[in-house]
Amino acid sequence: MTTPTRPETDEVEFTPEQMVRFKNIHETLSGLGNPFAGHEHGEGCGEGCGHDHDAPAHDYVALLQLTAEDAPSLLNIAWDWLDQEFPPDFPVWIFAPVHAWRALAQLKAVDTAEELLGLYEALKEDDDEAGAEIPAQVAAMGPQAWPVLMGMLDHMGPDLNLLEACYRAVDGDGERRAQFVALCAEFLSEHVNNEPDSNAALAILLGELDSEKAHSLGIEQAFAADTVNEAICGAWGAFRETYAIPATGLAKDERRVRWWRDALGESLYERQLVRQRQHLNARDKAKEEKAKVAAPPAKKYKKRK
Repeated sequence: MTTPTRPETDEVEFTPEQMVRFKNIHETLSGLGNPFAGHEHGEGCGEGCGHDHDAPAHDYVALLQLTAEDAPSLLNIAWDWLDQEFPPDFPVWIFAPVHAWRALAQLKAVDTAEELLGLYEALKEDDDEAGAEIPAQVAAMGPQAWPVLMGMLDHMGPDLNLLEACYRAVDGDGERRAQFVALCAEFLSEHVNNEPDSNAALAILLGELDSEKAHSLGIEQAFAADTVNEAICGAWGAFRETYAIPATGLAKDERRVRWWRDALGESLYERQLVRQRQHLNARDKAKEEKAKVAAPPAKKYKKRK
């Protein structure tokens, strides 16, 4: 997949009406202010920032009466985030690009999905975490964005934000699920070349989505090679019990259970908490039942007269 670059809109000749429309959109977006919930005192938007990167604060389509013809203008504004300067007082106009890519998601402008993900990749290369929500915004465009998401995931490798976006975009569809599982398994087969956080996410996704347990051995091999961040997904014994994965003895059967939010997307993290609780509740219930069976009957004493 060729990495997209900034759209070359400077060469496009705008009619006077189109130029007025572009300026109106840019001016309105520039005045909408900070789009990140909880953002205070001009803090940077970095890893673990705690901002709401998924729910747009505005109905952009209604606010601006957007149509498909506005998509190129919005895309051009979105790319401004990459090369604009950021004054120390963080004026509201600097956030226009974030509003623009959220507006494209609401507009379901699938034709811009590839360029938006190109912007995401460029921001990743600059260590700019503000674009972390872009894959989720592309996923929100609907099933038609699926091939573009999968193409970028295949191109970039097991990127956590793309993995989370694809996980959401599967949305119960069997064909998308099978494609995603196959790519996750392919990534995990190269676990020695991946970041441990990525391997942990891949293991969780396969445990969650691979109902046939066809890739159980690959997961265990990654645990055995100590290339999985167990602080995210738990130790092998606890992990395999949670997902009912058969063991071959390659990895140590330890049962530490810990799930960390920072390295995983919101919805996947919440799903993992549910799985963890179900597993621990079932285990506690089994222990209680076993204790009842093993316990001797309580002695009954007669009252002394």
